[in-house]
Amino acid sequence: MQIEAEVKVLEKVLVAMDGYEASLGAIKKAVEIAGRYGAEVVAVQVEEDVPLLPMEKETESVNRIREQQMPFFSAPLELATAYGQKHGVSVRQVKARGIITAVILKIAQDLGVDMIIIGDSGRQGLQKLHFGSVSESVVRSSAIPVLVVKKGSLDLSDLAPLMTEIAGRTVPGSPSQPEAAPGIFETDAFRKRMRFSFGLLGLYSLIYFLAALFTSAQFKELAQVEILGLPFGVWLGLSVFAGGLGITRVYLVKEGS
Repeated sequence: MQIEAEVKVLEKVLVAMDGYEASLGAIKKAVEIAGRYGAEVVAVQVEEDVPLLPMEKETESVNRIREQQMPFFSAPLELATAYGQKHGVSVRQVKARGIITAVILKIAQDLGVDMIIIGDSGRQGLQKLHFGSVSESVVRSSAIPVLVVKKGSLDLSDLAPLMTEIAGRTVPGSPSQPEAAPGIFETDAFRKRMRFSFGLLGLYSLIYFLAALFTSAQFKELAQVEILGLPFGVWLGLSVFAGGLGITRVYLVKEGS
């Protein structure tokens, strides 16, 4: 019995980038794969459209500096184009603004790409818990194959000369200027986000109310009962903190998807 399998040929590969080391590795991998299959690379740079508190911005900036092993490059789209030209690969530039994961997936759908390539900064622990992972969110939400390039997994030394050349020149109005992706505002999606946000707020309010109730004078004796060496009231306080942290994490992951 003969089994026939349909093999989809790669025609478009989307690479998401932000100018840091992990995304520069994604550029290399995207050009390599596109060159192998004669595909076009769609280079996408998304500016975050979710405001952070001043303390969050400062913390994120420090984390970024610690993450990078080579300087941040402010023109990743131009670098992708130059690297593609060097290897005979066509690169289409797209610059957009919005919730990063949502915009990446929207552009991938609109342009009919066959694969998404994205870098992973390698965040771990509390950094990943608070700020989340765009690559993780894209992998979880994408209906098409996603290749994640780990930070430090590729040799980026051959990008350095191109980075130096691009950084030393400014060409306004160049044909390689990136397309501006249209703004994305979907009423249904906005309503769903609002319902989701109020649902989380209601859940946290319930947790807080129950903690306040069981630590009130009416339940004073119950609050003093020791569990694993700590009063029940202390455990309730910790549950409020843990609940707030968990709900925040759920919200950030949902907003990024």
